[in-house]
Amino acid sequence: MRYDVALMVFMVFAGLVVAEENCQLDLTIYKNDTVRISDVKIVELETTPERNSFNDVTNYSLGVYAIDGTRLYKTYLPVDFRVYELEEISHSYETYYVQTPVGERDYWQTEIIAPCGGNAEELWVFHRNPIFVYRFDEIEDERCQLGYNGVCDPDCSDLDPDCIIETSTTSTPPLTTVGGSESSGGNLLLYLLTAAVLLVTAFFVYRKHEENKQAEEKQRKRRKLIEWIGEQLRDGEDPEKLKAVVRSQGFEEELVDYVERKL
Repeated sequence: MRYDVALMVFMVFAGLVVAEENCQLDLTIYKNDTVRISDVKIVELETTPERNSFNDVTNYSLGVYAIDGTRLYKTYLPVDFRVYELEEISHSYETYYVQTPVGERDYWQTEIIAPCGGNAEELWVFHRNPIFVYRFDEIEDERCQLGYNGVCDPDCSDLDPDCIIETSTTSTPPLTTVGGSESSGGNLLLYLLTAAVLLVTAFFVYRKHEENKQAEEKQRKRRKLIEWIGEQLRDGEDPEKLKAVVRSQGFEEELVDYVERKL
């Protein structure tokens, strides 16, 4: 009973920490269909716009699925292993840029923002057929997901109910004590566990505050970039030139397509 109370205290505080629904991650796809996901973090940003029928879309795609198998998000990935050189061409009245392939590399890399909260369970990468699956709650991504789903989340230590169940199946039965020592010892353990929960929660709150500051700054830059893209497109600027500029600023080139559809 005491352990249940401590767990409930933790879950109440943790609810303040993991209210966001989207994750930002670095996605790398190699020519041999090996996939690597890194730098996963929760952000208060919109998901990457879904791509469905663009000319540069390949047979690679990414999807996020719920616990019951429902698809929550899907986008095609413009995977291109070629390396381009940006060439400036000037005429008497205008200047534009042309991308010329100059070689190839073994990997393609991008940044994706996809739903990962609520009932989101798995992220799949496809190259016609599935080639990679990422479980949001079983990989050490510094994100603790509590819940009875049969998977012990390593980021929760022994606070995930599934971790507690897993531990209890292999633990040694407690020794029986006489008199009031069992009650006093149990109370002390409860106090220590509650204090530990509060300390862990305080750490997550602080870290969330720092991450939010960084996310807000990036979101501010993102909004300014979107406004600038809209102004350039309305002035007749070449979208491919804008994509090169967007990439140089560390953002996904799909922003240009996204703004172009909104105009």
